[in-house]
Amino acid sequence: MSSGEGPVALEGQVDRAMRAARALVGIVAGTTAAVEPTVTIVQLRTLVVVATHSHPRLSDLASALSVHPSNASRVVDRLIRKGMLARSVSSSDRRSVTLVLTPAGSDLVDSVMVRRRSALHRAMASMPADQRAAVATAFEAFADAVGEVRDDGAWPDTGVTS
Repeated sequence: MSSGEGPVALEGQVDRAMRAARALVGIVAGTTAAVEPTVTIVQLRTLVVVATHSHPRLSDLASALSVHPSNASRVVDRLIRKGMLARSVSSSDRRSVTLVLTPAGSDLVDSVMVRRRSALHRAMASMPADQRAAVATAFEAFADAVGEVRDDGAWPDTGVTS
């Protein structure tokens, strides 16, 4: 076994990931503070899932959020009342109802993601290029490992330059 393998090495790697997670949570908290009077963190996560999945059904949303469908339904109902989400009848199966962001929901998600992208840009711009590349590769592998869908540039570049 090499020094990078085994339970002791894994625990050290998890400790390092926990430190990075704290930093990321700090960025997330800072970029969502402005929308908290409008939506809760759970509601924002719901909007982001709808934004990154193509017209999900309620069961798809519940699965992506790892919650019971009745909990997802309550969050969706609140977001519909707030004008952030809408239900849409599927064009291929009229019995299937999907979820779509309203323009207000899309604007809210976009504003958070632009702020988040800018904060990440500032943090990563302070790192040497080789470390940035390693972090980006590691984050991509981590996102894949936990099943996060690729957004393929769903949110615009902030225009921030280093």
